[in-house]
Amino acid sequence: MKKLFTLLTMLVACSAISMAETWTIAGANDLLGSNWDVSDENNDMTQQDANVWTLTKTVTLVADVEYAYKVVKDHSWDVNYGKDRAANGSNVILTVGESGNYEVTFTFNSSTHMLSHECVLKGGEMPNATITSVEIRGSFTNWENGDAIVLSNGGEGNVYTGTIDLSTTLEDAPFKFLPNGNWLGYGQLTFDAPEGWLPTQTVSENFVLKNSTTGYKTYTVTATWTPNPGASAGWTVTIAGKDARPMHTASFVNGKAWTKVYAYAWQGDGGDAVKLNGTYPGVELTKSGTTTINEKEYDVYTYTLASNTTNAPEKIIFSDGTEENKTADLIFEQDKQYTVTLPTMYKAYFTNSKGWETVSVYTWNGNGESAVALEGAWPGKDITASKDGDTYTYKYWGWSAPEYIIFNNGKASDAADKEQTTDAAFVNGKTYTFVTSQTIKISKEFATYSNADYALDFTESTIKAYKATVSDGKVLLTKVNKVPAGVGVLLQANGKTSEEIPTATDVASLDGNLFVATDGTTEITASAEGSYNYVLQTNDGVQGFYNVTSTIAAPTAGKAYLHTTTALANEVRAREAWIFTGGETTGINTVREAVNDNRYYNLAGQRVSQPGRGLYIVNGKKVVIK
Repeated sequence: MKKLFTLLTMLVACSAISMAETWTIAGANDLLGSNWDVSDENNDMTQQDANVWTLTKTVTLVADVEYAYKVVKDHSWDVNYGKDRAANGSNVILTVGESGNYEVTFTFNSSTHMLSHECVLKGGEMPNATITSVEIRGSFTNWENGDAIVLSNGGEGNVYTGTIDLSTTLEDAPFKFLPNGNWLGYGQLTFDAPEGWLPTQTVSENFVLKNSTTGYKTYTVTATWTPNPGASAGWTVTIAGKDARPMHTASFVNGKAWTKVYAYAWQGDGGDAVKLNGTYPGVELTKSGTTTINEKEYDVYTYTLASNTTNAPEKIIFSDGTEENKTADLIFEQDKQYTVTLPTMYKAYFTNSKGWETVSVYTWNGNGESAVALEGAWPGKDITASKDGDTYTYKYWGWSAPEYIIFNNGKASDAADKEQTTDAAFVNGKTYTFVTSQTIKISKEFATYSNADYALDFTESTIKAYKATVSDGKVLLTKVNKVPAGVGVLLQANGKTSEEIPTATDVASLDGNLFVATDGTTEITASAEGSYNYVLQTNDGVQGFYNVTSTIAAPTAGKAYLHTTTALANEVRAREAWIFTGGETTGINTVREAVNDNRYYNLAGQRVSQPGRGLYIVNGKKVVIK
């Protein structure tokens, strides 16, 4: 009998255990996070004594919103109770007078079937919990059904993103976030958004996208969650807009590396011009990328203007914001990439016949004290890495080509083993070699000359070189030792018909020289008031500079002509206006005729019909009459 009693007791105990009641709160998603899902065990109540069951939730509640809920038994809708135990299945309504985060305790008496709640305001605090879901809800979608914001970054970093598509007619778009089913309002988040999009609001109010002020159609919302009990420190929300309207777009390649780039666009001209981005310099642009042109990388800046039916730009100017650095008025072309400030890439090649281990290039503009180095001080730019066989390539980016170029072995200017080419005129695409001299042939006593490629040194040569100036209607010919490349001079044979003239380095400019080198392509125009041209010719056996009365077709390259703003005193017999200086070792300036006519001239170059005692020039030689 005792055994039977024990067995019955155990059966009763097991029966009591298997028949224990489970009470679960079910209700609105924004209150309980399960949207009336009675199977959600997260909402199971905990038994406090024989008849009392409780459940505590921390949620965000909005003032004056009705949140409905009820209690069910054993995860089944077959038995459910609301506020009125006589009205099985009716909902309990929870409301609060102030929006915020609340700790809500639900209490159910299984004996009387009474269900109640108690709300304690927790201010801005949020549960320190892992975010399992984030929604964005608002008037632009549906306050009951939001757009899910999904976990991005490959599931790392707790970064959630979502996109809202707004209609073009929508003016204001209020919305809120729901992490884990909890409403979050403005005061609980840290926001990063364009000015004017999100006005200052209280914790209970909505965020507002103002479509009417921005003209934007599609908004991309990115929310980042950092677990923290304080919601104000736990969320950072960034809102960025993408205008769905067609855009007037053009890009600018910043070839001059301006620190800032502006675009000024307009329609019409003069007083009828319509400014599309305010007054000059217009709108500041931001860098949108880079591009490589002619082997060089440049920053690209993009100009955009949301289009309507009347605002298509007709012209545009890009600048650095100043009047000094800007483009010309450019015709606006949709999607065009403007490259007007890009430098040109110039090239020169060098055949390294000397076998230098290092090849450097020194380029410059001007000569003498006015010389400006373009690739740094001597020895310039190292181009050793550009070697292809014995040929080296030099590249220069600029808005004009260099004037002069030297190739060298990279040694210091005062090094004993320094080697270099001559000072040469820069010619784009030219191949240079190590040249030590040039052969000059001269068939008459005087000849004009120019060498487009090489500077020459006449210091020790029999053939002499002269630059020209004009004084009191006469041609003043001054002896020079070194002649820059591409510069015209007058040569005097002094009995020579041919001579090797060495190439020169460290050549100064011939200041004031009036000889103009001929390039074989440029014609010589007829003289006019204030602009006179003279060419060296032999007329009636007389060699002299004669006035150009009608345009001459392009003369042979390597010659020169005389250009002056004042006419010579004797155009018919220009030979009478030649004065030579600097050619005598005694230091005495001499005057010489260009021809032999047995006439006497004083040292001022004036003809003397009845010479008395003194020093004269006859047939180009000094004669003393005692």
